[in-house]
Amino acid sequence: MAFPFRNLTIDHKVPQAKGGQDNHDNLQLLCGACNSAKGTGMQEELMAKFKREGIRT
Repeated sequence: MAFPFRNLTIDHKVPQAKGGQDNHDNLQLLCGACNSAKGTGMQEELMAKFKREGIRT
């Protein structure tokens, strides 16, 4: 599935709230809905949530 660039947001893999930095190794593009679902959680928590809900990644 392709997303228009305007729907992508910059996300911190390790959230700033948990000590994540603004370096390129800690940044990724996520669609707005996924970024909102992730919130201040870790990437692994988002993947586990998707798996529980039956969403393939």
